[in-house]
Amino acid sequence: MKNIIILLIIVLGTISCKAQQEYPINTVPSNIPNGAYIKDTNNELDRFIGVYKVLYNNKETLININKVTKKPFSLSGLNYYKDALIIKYIIKDLSGNIIQSTINNTDDGKHFISNTIILSQKNEARFYYTGGDCGIGWGRISIKIINNSEISWSYYPSSTTLDNINCPNPTDTNIYLPETKDLLFTKQ
Repeated sequence: MKNIIILLIIVLGTISCKAQQEYPINTVPSNIPNGAYIKDTNNELDRFIGVYKVLYNNKETLININKVTKKPFSLSGLNYYKDALIIKYIIKDLSGNIIQSTINNTDDGKHFISNTIILSQKNEARFYYTGGDCGIGWGRISIKIINNSEISWSYYPSSTTLDNINCPNPTDTNIYLPETKDLLFTKQ
């Protein structure tokens, strides 16, 4: 009987610990334990999901915003899970030739775009972009919902230059994403 009680205490303790490891969507990762789950409990991410298009600087940019549930992330040795918005994109010239595409990317390396915070009162999602070769173009992207068929895009690259020491042989140093503020994309 004593063994059953001890086993019951261990099982209940484990269940209770797992329940404590679930946090709301805007929780800062540095404030959670290893293995925790930042969950979109109120479905705040869903309103951003969709395919949007714009013609800007003689290029057509199509972005596909999807929600990924319980995506693994790692930050400074902390491993955690998060419901996240992921942006994949295709950029074409006026002839329809693909200049750059991340649609088939399966890793979180270069050209990876994921949300960092949701500002519900402003209908805004902020994203982090890892950049291309050697991180060129890494920075912040802000998307605001204007109405049911339009979003506003603002992209603020933090790095647009390279040096031969940190990046000796880049294959592509161009930034193809629209570098502008308040660009209107139309939902497809």
